[in-house]
Amino acid sequence: MKREDVMELHYIAPLENLASILDIGILSHYKAKFIPHVSIALPSVQAHRARKPVPGGTNLHQYVNLYFNAFNPMLSKRRDDRERIAVLAIHPEVLDLPGVFITDGNAASEATVFSSPDEQGLSLLSYRELHSTYWTSKFRNEEEQEEDGRRRCAEVLVPDHIHRSFINRLYCANEGVKARIITLGCTLEIVEDAEMFFTPKEKP
Repeated sequence: MKREDVMELHYIAPLENLASILDIGILSHYKAKFIPHVSIALPSVQAHRARKPVPGGTNLHQYVNLYFNAFNPMLSKRRDDRERIAVLAIHPEVLDLPGVFITDGNAASEATVFSSPDEQGLSLLSYRELHSTYWTSKFRNEEEQEEDGRRRCAEVLVPDHIHRSFINRLYCANEGVKARIITLGCTLEIVEDAEMFFTPKEKP
């Protein structure tokens, strides 16, 4: 992948947190502890991320984690919560912030490599893998499918905080969710994208 391939990055957020995010920006897991918020993460996953070291001596909870594509295994596991989730599109200029890392897969995985967000680091990623319609195949064995899912969840890790000015637009599952977001005072573009949220297609 090249830098020009990164059109936007994605942050998955519960609707309950949007008012705060639109006001003060996106906080790392650690900083968010000090303000009222809702988490959609699995407790077991967060316990592991709290212990996962990042180069330099910190851990994953000290970073805001963004995805190159929110249409991934993480959001798939939350498809039944699509009515209470939004995906925020983040400007790729966050890659230029100090202390940022990119990962070649789910940051919590032991197999994942941490790199700087330069062309050399981005070259570890595949645009096709991150943006294809499906991230795995029934013809792949279980181990290969796990690796496909890991790589699809490649992350950008931003220390501490992302300012609200980096948020370009929001994606949501349907018109009803869009209406709820508007009531929060959101003035950004809101895009309805049912497929991103794994919405079942209606039968003819």
